[in-house]
Amino acid sequence: MELGAATHFGQGWSVDLLKTADKIGVSSVRDAIYWSGVETSRGVYDFSGVSRSYVDAVLASGDTLTLGFGMTNPLYDGGFTPYTDEGRQAFAKFVVATLDRFPDVTTIEIGNEFFGSFVTGPIASASWSQRAEYYVEILRAVYDQVQLTHPDVQIIGGATHSIPVHY
Repeated sequence: MELGAATHFGQGWSVDLLKTADKIGVSSVRDAIYWSGVETSRGVYDFSGVSRSYVDAVLASGDTLTLGFGMTNPLYDGGFTPYTDEGRQAFAKFVVATLDRFPDVTTIEIGNEFFGSFVTGPIASASWSQRAEYYVEILRAVYDQVQLTHPDVQIIGGATHSIPVHY
């Protein structure tokens, strides 16, 4: 059996918590990296800082990491969840740049609670079926880009809360 934990190192939690997690048998971590904190100029990715350096610490600990991605950036689509081809492609490029920087990450999550309040802008006011279509377009853009250079990375998604009866 493998014990995993969802953490918030990407939001500034201290990586010292990894020691406690190891003591109770955690060997898998799920956390996130935020697009707006990494790409502050179009096409330029800066992975320094505590909210991103935790990835190195988790991987160095021997734990596996499922890395989720914050999907908003004020440089694209007005800072909303990507809803245009340009925004989706920029997001996909950020995901690939992240995998280039952290090649030991083998599982990524796209779309935390896409059915809920994490979605912003035009997608948030779309019908449930339209929202699902937007989500598929984001997944397609990421998948297509990731497969070119990181074909062994597992992409997971579809995380929801409540009951998404219209999906």
